[in-house]
Amino acid sequence: MPQLARRLFALPPDLVGAAQSWLEHGERTPRAPRYASSVVLLRDSPTGLETWLGYRPGS
Repeated sequence: MPQLARRLFALPPDLVGAAQSWLEHGERTPRAPRYASSVVLLRDSPTGLETWLGYRPGS
């Protein structure tokens, strides 16, 4: 079993089995990047939090 990094949040009990299976048998080779992007901007305003989402689909 590989050495695991310390987690900063609890894993929900219903995901423990899937996470353990991925650690034992999952693919560890990173996938090739896709040419797409998403940007989210947040700011405070007098009426609350404002968000802006920009998305550029890949080619």
